[in-house]
Amino acid sequence: MNMYQQLQRKWHKEGEGELTRSPYCIYLTEEHKNKLEDLCQRYPRIGKETLIRDLLSAALKDVETALPYQPGSKVIAWDECGDEIYEDCGLTPKLLARTKHYQTQLRLQPRES
Repeated sequence: MNMYQQLQRKWHKEGEGELTRSPYCIYLTEEHKNKLEDLCQRYPRIGKETLIRDLLSAALKDVETALPYQPGSKVIAWDECGDEIYEDCGLTPKLLARTKHYQTQLRLQPRES
């Protein structure tokens, strides 16, 4: 694979998706600020905002995968052994629904010029 194809793959994997129209302002503890500054020194070609966005994205993915499955009463499928698979009544479907809701809202917002 040539370098351009590698770049295209990276851009496709990391560069797509909508960004919010307005930034988020946060305060960090001194410990977190120092760790962020260390990462910025280790990866000087990656901007601080990109590092923060990537770290937050990874943390949110971890939160989503850590949410426990809570079986509901509705059978939604059967596994390869023929056992019933029940819908998830836990926090995961609620999180995914709210995420989809906010993504839709973001797409409908007018772009600032």
